[in-house]
This record gives sequence, structure tokens and C-alpha cells, in this order.
Amino acid sequence: RGVAAPIITIARCSSTQAAAGLRNHSIDGVFIDASHFYEAVSADIKAWLPLVKPGGLISGHDFSYPDVERAVKELGPKWQQGPKTIWWARQ
Repeated sequence: RGVAAPIITIARCSSTQAAAGLRNHSIDGVFIDASHFYEAVSADIKAWLPLVKPGGLISGHDFSYPDVERAVKELGPKWQQGPKTIWWARQ
């Protein structure tokens, strides 16, 4: 009661294309698990980060890949790791 059901939208396009269609601070959370190359991970984080509401969660997978780790670490000091190869941050 009083709790809205989660809304999930499936988009058949690239991650950055999907992000381009959303308003800033309009989503509660995002989980990034696509390409493991630095440029792609960096582009995904930059595209999705502004969309997450204050207090929301941005996270992803495969922190153990050097390019993923580099992109995550370069985009802010508040990122955390765990469990396993998950990375995350609260906005």
C-alpha cells in the first residue's frame, strides 16, 4: 500500500541511445554490464550518471577487467567495490 510498482522498460538499442531518451534525475538506479572496453564503459557511465536521482544507485559488473576498473575509478572517488566484481555508488 502506498508503494508504486517498479517500472522496467526494455529498449532495443545501444546503452547510450537508451540513456539519451531520458530526463536527468529520472531513474532510481541503473546496472551497467555491456562492453568491457574503457571507451564504452566510460561512455555508459557518463550517459547514465546524470539520469540517476539523488540517493539512487549506479552500478555495474566486471570491476576485475582493467578497462572497467579504470573507467569507474576515473569518474569519481566515491565508487565502491563489492560483492565480487560489482561496482556501485549512491548519488
